[in-house]
Amino acid sequence: MANSVGFAEPSTQRADGYFEGVLEFVASSYRADGSADSREPLRILTSANRMLFPSLEASEPFANNAPPGVESMLVRNDKRDMILYGDGYDAYQFKGYDLTLLGLAFKALAMGGIPSDLEAPEYVGRFALRGFQTRLWRYRDESGLRVDVCFSDDFRVNWGVLSESWLFGSGGLKVDSLDRFLAQGQVPVRLEVFSGELRRMSLNLLKVEEVGVAASTLEIPHPKVLRSSTRLLIDLVRN
Repeated sequence: MANSVGFAEPSTQRADGYFEGVLEFVASSYRADGSADSREPLRILTSANRMLFPSLEASEPFANNAPPGVESMLVRNDKRDMILYGDGYDAYQFKGYDLTLLGLAFKALAMGGIPSDLEAPEYVGRFALRGFQTRLWRYRDESGLRVDVCFSDDFRVNWGVLSESWLFGSGGLKVDSLDRFLAQGQVPVRLEVFSGELRRMSLNLLKVEEVGVAASTLEIPHPKVLRSSTRLLIDLVRN
């Protein structure tokens, strides 16, 4: 039975263990007057070794950049790969060099307007945020954009493949230290992007639910068929 733990109790998990359950984020974009322009959910099911994003087509910024038909993503840290599900029977496997190419594709897309190259972060301080103890890190880029990220280590998530340098580092988006924070299992509780004093977008962790995730949920479902990722990479860059 699900155990809704709100925003504090996950810290009671074993210090050497990884969180298992559901993370629910909301991504928001904002108008010039500061009012919210859109609010999109992002739901993640995670276990010690795997992670499922079941509804990518509903989430920003991926929805604007993904090839048509890409609907969800499975991250298999135990196999060091990532599976993107397309329409129908298609499932595209990324591992090794293909992941590096995917990181380059994300960099080319600049993730829907988020700056792709950020300077080393400035540590601002510790803050209590929705029951979590967080550390605020502030990034800037040469154009004057600012990105504030509040990370918490009250509980640990195995980001695995998503914390490697193909995505954040030498291969993809150059965001200093972000791959290290994720590799440590830290969880972003809030991310905000500013242009001057104008907030452009935010990502907020709204709900944490500690619950057992069935192993079958984190397997490639029948009758999906693994396909080459080459065509998907070409479509991603062209889209």
